[in-house]
Amino acid sequence: MMNSTIGLKTTVLLADDHALLRAGVAAVINKEPDMAVVAEACDGDSALVLYGEHVPDIAIVDLRMPGMAGMELIAAICAAFPRAKIIILSNLNTDDEIDRGLHAGAKAFLLKDVSATELVDAVRQVHDGKAVVCAAVGSKLAEWVTQDRLTDRELSVLKLVVNGRAN
Repeated sequence: MMNSTIGLKTTVLLADDHALLRAGVAAVINKEPDMAVVAEACDGDSALVLYGEHVPDIAIVDLRMPGMAGMELIAAICAAFPRAKIIILSNLNTDDEIDRGLHAGAKAFLLKDVSATELVDAVRQVHDGKAVVCAAVGSKLAEWVTQDRLTDRELSVLKLVVNGRAN
């Protein structure tokens, strides 16, 4: 297994079937002095192979790709590499996708309209062992989770967290 750190940089694999999106995300990541994109894949099958070759610190994965889709890719990576840290970056944000993605092993769920700053912050937080969801996903989770499961106080705390407050 290769050392996944280039110097002191957090290494990142990108898996998305849209070349322009990969190029944009790579430009954002590579602009950071503490991060480097080490591999890019246009489908899930290639992403799995590249993950095994590079063993990056972080994988940023879309849910819809040709061949092996994102959910299967996340499950396969996590089965082979239990310490994998995966960020979902997708347009899909239904309750089912969010739930399945996080249960498959992803540590973060971001929508593709996230800002460059939010993406970079999420990479750093996930690298540090934290779970991250963007505000829109957090709101959906709050609605889904609160269906007869949380007290009023728990709900108010969750809403504060969704709005960026520290826990």
